[in-house]
Amino acid sequence: MGDRANDAIRVNGKELRCKVVAEGGNLGFTQLGRVEYALNGGKINTDAIDNSAGVDCSTTRLTLRYCSIQWSPKAS
Repeated sequence: MGDRANDAIRVNGKELRCKVVAEGGNLGFTQLGRVEYALNGGKINTDAIDNSAGVDCSTTRLTLRYCSIQWSPKAS
């Protein structure tokens, strides 16, 4: 990993003792970490699935903002 500032708190996927992991907006697993975790019985989605909801929300938000600007009385 190129982010050395977090080395003190970083763990390998095979070291996790939880059954399921869900990630937030900033994906926290490398591909190797995902594979290690899954091979040791953990349940985790691919990064594309975990990231897709955030991308979808951003797209919807921008579309709604664009539409509200276009239909605003000030836009005429």
